[in-house]
Amino acid sequence: MTKVTGTVSDSKTAKDGSGSWPAGSHHRRAGWWSVLAVSLLCSGIFILHGMRMITSKSVTFDETIYAVLAQGTRALKAPDPRLATFGVAPLPVWIAHLPTQWDHGQWRDRLTEGLPGDAARVRRARWIALFAFGVPAIVLVVAWLARRQGWWAGLAGGLWLAGSPSWIAHGSLATTDAAVALGLLAVAAATAAAWRAPTPMRLILLAVLTGSAIAAKYSAVVGLPLAMLAVARFSWRPAGAWIANILRVLLGGIAFLALSLSVTWMWHGCEWVEVEAVDGPLHVEASPSWLPAPVAGMLAQWRHQQRGHSAYLCGEVRTHGWPFYFPVAMSCKSSPSELVSLLAVLVVAPVVLAIRFIRRRGASRQVGFPRDISVVTWTLLSWMMWLAASGSSVQIGHRYLLVLYPLAIL
Repeated sequence: MTKVTGTVSDSKTAKDGSGSWPAGSHHRRAGWWSVLAVSLLCSGIFILHGMRMITSKSVTFDETIYAVLAQGTRALKAPDPRLATFGVAPLPVWIAHLPTQWDHGQWRDRLTEGLPGDAARVRRARWIALFAFGVPAIVLVVAWLARRQGWWAGLAGGLWLAGSPSWIAHGSLATTDAAVALGLLAVAAATAAAWRAPTPMRLILLAVLTGSAIAAKYSAVVGLPLAMLAVARFSWRPAGAWIANILRVLLGGIAFLALSLSVTWMWHGCEWVEVEAVDGPLHVEASPSWLPAPVAGMLAQWRHQQRGHSAYLCGEVRTHGWPFYFPVAMSCKSSPSELVSLLAVLVVAPVVLAIRFIRRRGASRQVGFPRDISVVTWTLLSWMMWLAASGSSVQIGHRYLLVLYPLAIL
């Protein structure tokens, strides 16, 4: 009896290389064949829902812009410079729209004016986006849950996301929202993996995924602090001096940023873009500057934030938004189960993690709570997205928080 108890105790207190207890014991984790079967089932259900959305929903404002930019790119045989000057990230345009415009290159001055042939091409672009962004996010959720808690958890999470009205709506459109949600989920998964086993190859993969997420939508820069946690863990030496550790973390962070933004620039075709200068407070005229395309794109988004954007809420129209816009929008746009899960990840999870951290610091490691970096990652990313969106002056849809739905399900 004593021997059995000791064996169970040893297995419960076992830790991985990071000093953290890996979530789920090995006998509960689903095999890859189970993950594949569950992923196919959940993806099939999502595709059936997406088929109806693709054929029944009219072309959106953003899809028209991306189709015109893809046509301009095909006509120039080089990235359309208006991608960066209008603050449009290139990855969704290249993956979803450019293949459907391959035989239809033309330069169109009016980005928001549709032509009769655009609708059919946009529908084809939606099919590409469905399989390129919507389905992989479901597979990622299934795999992450199944490998941690078993196939039943992967099935529950996959079905929940496959039946989410918000994910069905935006995962079936050829826009940036599902693309950046998938990108941020991949960054979160790579951050958790790099934290558990910080190796150079895992950090390089994390940088590539971070740069690609930013290329999907510039708002993905909010995921950079999350990735920097893994960089800091890799650079920090417990036995080293404080000053040396801080220098290593700074140098590691600079190298990581350089690699990530280089990947983003590669998605732009390493293009330089001419950007018009904006008069400063002294109204001194300045000549236009040539900037790397990602820098020009982020600058365009920053200027957009300064100008604001006309938005509607509860009978009012404002240019710079409301402090309560996203709570109202998510309450109206979420199903009851999604709303409960969103409250859990934004309110309950931080409180529980704080209590566990305090108890762990006050007790011995055998008595304290095990640390689960995946849960910490989901919670931190959720809060970073929420704070970034709430502080934004562009409030034109709860789709800006689309990544919160898979995070809350996880």
